[in-house]
Amino acid sequence: KPSDDYKRGYLCGVIRGDGHLGTYTYARAAHATVGTAHRFRLALADVEALHRTRDYLIDAGVTTTEFLFQPETATRRAMHGIRTQTQANVAAIRALVRWPDDPSSEWCRGFLAGVFDAEGSYSRGILRICNTDDEIITWTQRCLDRFGFRHVLEDHGRPDRARYLRLVG
Repeated sequence: KPSDDYKRGYLCGVIRGDGHLGTYTYARAAHATVGTAHRFRLALADVEALHRTRDYLIDAGVTTTEFLFQPETATRRAMHGIRTQTQANVAAIRALVRWPDDPSSEWCRGFLAGVFDAEGSYSRGILRICNTDDEIITWTQRCLDRFGFRHVLEDHGRPDRARYLRLVG
């Protein structure tokens, strides 16, 4: 059974890896006031990973609703998502995905599982994790190093700054 630390690591990896979390202000057209919107959304093609995320959030007291993000087409799998728009839930998710000062091995295991579910691939014996965010790349490297996984960072100079951590050996 996954520990609470593993679940927090997983949530950090999957949500930072592929989620959308934000608070926005906007002008209300009919009023001379400003509104605030709180949003969390995670959409994945892998329904099992999505449900795992939903369940871990429920365990932490955060409720979400599920929705169809993108219907299946002839060339793409369907993508389902979870979301919440309450200030309390968004604040709780922010706290759950905060970078730890001193991550445990369980947190690192969870983080690697979550970031792989969000951004990883395994094909022809090659495991890669892709991301554009320097901080996520650094944390992924740090967690891989903790368990002695040899890896290389592939940077092909793409305009979107996508880089790949590839396991070697």
